[in-house]
Amino acid sequence: MKYLITEQQLESYVWKYLDRVFSSDSMISYNDSSNTATMYVIGDPDEEDDRMTYYTCEYFDDDVLWHKDICPFVVVDKDYFERLDNYFGDVWKDVFKKWFEVREGKHIKTVLSYSNLDLFNTTMS
Repeated sequence: MKYLITEQQLESYVWKYLDRVFSSDSMISYNDSSNTATMYVIGDPDEEDDRMTYYTCEYFDDDVLWHKDICPFVVVDKDYFERLDNYFGDVWKDVFKKWFEVREGKHIKTVLSYSNLDLFNTTMS
């Protein structure tokens, strides 16, 4: 049996899922000293169970070029990134960008997982 849902319904489901997974009640944010990166952590900060990190272009040295076309960006924990991909395909990434901007007031251009970031670092640096 096939079920049809509208794009708006799917976006609504993704938004609700993001609200639940990245709950503001349990998420703590930490800015770096220059306010160019923010790490969002669930639970005990000493355990470093980080879920995502926001980076501006200014976070990187001027001689580092691999990030120029993708920043500002958010790097999501690999497990959560893969789970979102499996549940929603690529649709979640555009919804995430809107959700993040509404929730945090920060525009993002790209959403990556840590494994994507490692690949970018090795192939683009």
